[in-house]
Amino acid sequence: MIRFLANGRQAVCVLPAGEKLTTGSVGIPILFVFSEDWSGLSRTAVFRGSERELDVFLTDDRCSIPPEVLTQPGDILTVGVYGTDGSGELVIPTIYAQVGRIHRGAEPGGIEPTPQTASLTDQLLAAAGSASGAAAEARDAAAAAREAAAACVDPTALLSDGLKRALLQLAQKTAYIDDQGAVYYKALHDALYPPRPVASLTAVYTQSGTVWSDDSLDSLKAG
Repeated sequence: MIRFLANGRQAVCVLPAGEKLTTGSVGIPILFVFSEDWSGLSRTAVFRGSERELDVFLTDDRCSIPPEVLTQPGDILTVGVYGTDGSGELVIPTIYAQVGRIHRGAEPGGIEPTPQTASLTDQLLAAAGSASGAAAEARDAAAAAREAAAACVDPTALLSDGLKRALLQLAQKTAYIDDQGAVYYKALHDALYPPRPVASLTAVYTQSGTVWSDDSLDSLKAG
């Protein structure tokens, strides 16, 4: 890929070994690398060639060489960049760097019209439209997430207190005969009463109100 290196106002273009510019070429990519002087500035490339001069707004410091500047074999293509601040004021312009000589490219027998590069105004409007669309999608996604969260109902909230107690009593019976019973009980209790999680199984309440400690359960199992 062709690279344009900008250090302040100085600039140089570097082409890959063997790279040639040919007439009729469309979409030749060029990457722009900037020094710290360019931080925060909007960047626009200016291409000169084939008796044409075209501005191209840079997106992610990349663009394609306009085909309109590659129509005359033997001409020299040059490119420069200027940076503007938030108010549109010019801050930094580079010198023009030579990209290379334009060579005649193979072409079909019929004459094909050269694709037209959009005006700088249209490019900026398109970039603004893309940014606006992305912002709208983000707002819609956030609203949908809020609605989904608001509509989410905790299934345990649909259980009556009596049913919750009955479930815990069943879990308590399991604790007598299963080594993992205490773990089952704690998990069920935490699910049914999340505002008051049980840090550890310190007691199991029977239907009659008798309190069994962990040690008591172990002794019952052993007996």
